[in-house]
Amino acid sequence: SLPTLTTAARLSAGITVRTDDDGVARRYGYFFEVDGVAYPSLALAAAQLLRPDDAEALAQRAAGADHGRPGLPFARRGAFRTVRFSDVIEAPADSAPLRDALGGRAVLVGVSALGTEDYARTPLEGELPGIYVHASALAALLADRFVESERALGRWSGLVGVALLLAIAALGWRRESAGVVVGLAVGGVLTWLAFSAYAFRTGAWVNVLPVLLGVGLWLGVRLVFVYRRAADSRRQARAIRRAFQHYLAPAVVEALVQDPDRLRLGGERREITAFFSDVKGFTALAENMEPAELVEVLNEILGTMTEIILDCGGIIDKYIGDAIVAMFGAPLDQPDHAERACRAAARCQDALAEMRARFVAQGRPEVHVRIGLNSGPALVGNMGSERRFEYTMLGDTVNLAARLEGTNAQYGTRILCGEATAARVGAGVVLREVDRVQVKGRSRAVQVYEVVGERAEPVVVARLGRFAAALERYRAGAFAEARAAFEALSAEGDAPSAIFAERAAAYEQAPPPGDWAGVFVMTTK
Repeated sequence: SLPTLTTAARLSAGITVRTDDDGVARRYGYFFEVDGVAYPSLALAAAQLLRPDDAEALAQRAAGADHGRPGLPFARRGAFRTVRFSDVIEAPADSAPLRDALGGRAVLVGVSALGTEDYARTPLEGELPGIYVHASALAALLADRFVESERALGRWSGLVGVALLLAIAALGWRRESAGVVVGLAVGGVLTWLAFSAYAFRTGAWVNVLPVLLGVGLWLGVRLVFVYRRAADSRRQARAIRRAFQHYLAPAVVEALVQDPDRLRLGGERREITAFFSDVKGFTALAENMEPAELVEVLNEILGTMTEIILDCGGIIDKYIGDAIVAMFGAPLDQPDHAERACRAAARCQDALAEMRARFVAQGRPEVHVRIGLNSGPALVGNMGSERRFEYTMLGDTVNLAARLEGTNAQYGTRILCGEATAARVGAGVVLREVDRVQVKGRSRAVQVYEVVGERAEPVVVARLGRFAAALERYRAGAFAEARAAFEALSAEGDAPSAIFAERAAAYEQAPPPGDWAGVFVMTTK
């Protein structure tokens, strides 16, 4: 019976190893109670036998560690020296190796044979003899090294875990990359595990599961949002490409895909260059051609010009019959939008010259296109309704570009631009000042320039210099000198010079008023 055994034994102790619900031994009870009497565990009894002078202190230490049931810093198999019991029985009484192995030590006797019930699982091992649990408890008690939830890091672990979860949530709040979200979760888990490992080394027990579950839940929810947002972004990107691929350059379309906010309904004030083109005499052309042939010709003209405009970084605002309305400088910023527009206009005219030669060879009529350009502030954005809108431009800058397209007819030119455009163009485009014009609908005159091309032959450059000199004499009131110079240039095929020769001759007969500023007032669009 138990009383008989306890009376005969030097010290009684309990050997039961209690496990958690999952069958793993994480804590160790240094006391157990039988019939209202408290008995020490095997580890506590062995420690008191090994250090009899400290028996009371050891009991108090064990009782004070998580109320007598602390967690243990388990060691792996092999951390404790083991001796086969058969070797002890068979060894001579004066065996030196045995004396060295066991002398002055606490010796715990247990069963290690497979198939016995005295086996336990620890957080570091699978099944191992239960005596290892008692040995770990003995080592922890002697070293005063337990794993306790009540130690400093253990007490603060909850706050640390909450702070870590909040930090992960804050850092990943607006992240749209699944890789970044997963990286944050992995980083958070590794940080938490590192903290718990450090706490374990200091003797504090941290329950890692709640934070791991929290990170997993956050990761799952966040990935759902990320993938839904990615799916929405892909749908939006496809919609943008479908809507803009036919009148925006591919690079511009991709920029809009990356920043769809630029396409929200509404406008913004931007510096742009407006581009207007129109086929000269299109009405007469339409009357003399079959509809199918007319459509073919028009599509070739518009298609050729559109490709050039897009290649130069412009966008097509709209097609109005035979006219093209385009803009440079929006929706993407282009500091050189004026020069881009001038280059596009010049290249369009070069391509149209080749097209005219081909049309003539095919027996088709010659086709001429006039282009007007103007730079300045304009309201740019999506105009219309929520169900149907278009990206377009509004403002005085745009209106003047349209007027300048029509002004070409007055001077026999192909490309005219306003003074704001001319001021923004570098040496890569050849310009010549044509006149000071007050277009219909405006009260202020504007300097008008012809875009000659991206380059000019020396003879053309010389002719432009002669025109500038003649224009200066014309504005100074020396109409006879100006007329002679303009007539000479007109004889060389310069259309604007023919216009100025007629004006100079008229002013010779009827001089302008004294406050004349050399401004030509347009009475038609």
